[in-house]
Amino acid sequence: MPAALFRLVLTFAVLALMHAALAADPKRIALLIGNDDYDMDGHFTSPTKPHFVPDLKQPCHDIDLIAKPLKSAGFEVLERCNLKQADLDTTLAALKPEFKSLPGHSAVFVYYAGHGMARHGYTFTVPVMFQWDQTVLDKDTADNQIKFFKHNANDVRALFDALPSSDDIGVVVALDSCRDDPLTESVGYNEAVSVQVPPNTVVQYATTEGETTPDGGNADKRYANILAAELARGGDMGAILGRVQARMWKLYRANQITTYADTKPGPAFMALAPLPLKVDYKPPSAVTVTPKPSTGTLPKLYEVHAETKEDLDKRNVRLDLLWCAGNGEETRFAQARNIAEQLNEQRAELGLGRIQLKQLTEEKNNEAGYRVHRNIMRYDGFYANGKPIPIEANMERKAVIRIASLFPDAGFLPKPGIGVNGAPTLNYISAFVCLNEEPMPARQ
Repeated sequence: MPAALFRLVLTFAVLALMHAALAADPKRIALLIGNDDYDMDGHFTSPTKPHFVPDLKQPCHDIDLIAKPLKSAGFEVLERCNLKQADLDTTLAALKPEFKSLPGHSAVFVYYAGHGMARHGYTFTVPVMFQWDQTVLDKDTADNQIKFFKHNANDVRALFDALPSSDDIGVVVALDSCRDDPLTESVGYNEAVSVQVPPNTVVQYATTEGETTPDGGNADKRYANILAAELARGGDMGAILGRVQARMWKLYRANQITTYADTKPGPAFMALAPLPLKVDYKPPSAVTVTPKPSTGTLPKLYEVHAETKEDLDKRNVRLDLLWCAGNGEETRFAQARNIAEQLNEQRAELGLGRIQLKQLTEEKNNEAGYRVHRNIMRYDGFYANGKPIPIEANMERKAVIRIASLFPDAGFLPKPGIGVNGAPTLNYISAFVCLNEEPMPARQ
């Protein structure tokens, strides 16, 4: 074959392979991990054997609970119960090539139930057969403590390293870890593992930092049961986690549970098009067709409540509700106005001041750094120096979570940030109504 013809054939072959890769159907894969028999004696042991962390009753049952709706939605579900440290390392190493080669618009769902810990800026999940001597470890140096945990537990960063990193693939990680406190606070404690969220990922913790979640209790008040129920309802995966957080917060506010879920989405995840749980899910045409320019008939600014001197004196939180322009904008505007008007009725209770609706044009959304394609609520999560604002002191965060809980089916995802252009905005929060998946019900 002449060289020129060979090169032409080779070029067409490469283009065909590229086209096939681009046209590949998106996949749905779930990895569910539960650790509960920490001394591996085949049954629940109480009290704990010396040097072991406490056994748990629920994790392996919980992964079965989570698996059912995922399988119904077409996920390839991988269930792993009671993994030693090397077992999890081997599992992630085997899955990494498949995860990294997934086609665009795929989704990966990871659920971990069991003990977790944080120490000196590192975060770990606790494998079965983990053993330690607290007295010896307490007297050791910080460097040696970290070396110990690295050699005996699983660094959460290894999990994120194995997962897809492409911005057109959505990754959901649910860490259901704060069940019992396996370590004393002087060494490391079982708090919600706080990690730096990869851009294409949303991480949801079953609890806030420093809190624990009971291993058991009423089924309708447990994180795993609530998550399973919302997965069974289906819809956008980000909205599912938003609904879970809203339900947990309502139970917390009613003093029925002692903590609530905490959700942290990455910027690329927020920019993803709606990511349905079911791969062949067909959302309304308003979401799937090419966006159209605004008709100009809707107001670009709609003020529901003007700021008063009393609002300023009380330092009430200002709220901007931004609705995304484009195809389906009439529905989104109506949803945003409905939310704003209902919130106006509870301004005093919620500590809200000015409430207004603003149009977010397609140009601004796509080119000015917003890149929002789902329902989110933003608040300042950091001081000007970049340090995180403590949860108990963050009034904006509390306002966002309370508002989201009033409209659980809207699936608002709370998103911490640093104000506008990196500058904190005092007493200001914003909500984005950009997901047009289903009608938004009235306040609950």
